[in-house]
Amino acid sequence: MTTYFERVTAEGVPTKPGECVQGEGENGYQPTDGEGVVAGREACFLNEYGVANYRATIPDARILVGVLGTNGDMATLSSYAWKGQQDTPGTPTIWLDSSGY
Repeated sequence: MTTYFERVTAEGVPTKPGECVQGEGENGYQPTDGEGVVAGREACFLNEYGVANYRATIPDARILVGVLGTNGDMATLSSYAWKGQQDTPGTPTIWLDSSGY
């Protein structure tokens, strides 16, 4: 979590609720139990070149995932990261896609 928050802070990403398809931001994709910061988190931002970036933590595996887009379209990048997910709450499905999408 330290690495995740360092990266998000370095990019100046606002910590506000909302989905990445709405623009830059950071939030928990899992509900909190009211005891603190939920470990399942995601952030979306444009880097210094105007390219969309997506970051997510996979808490059970202690993994930090980073996905770099090819342009500034955060909605498309977020949709890719969550492709096929139908659970509520769900988790990013980045590692599940073998179709080459």
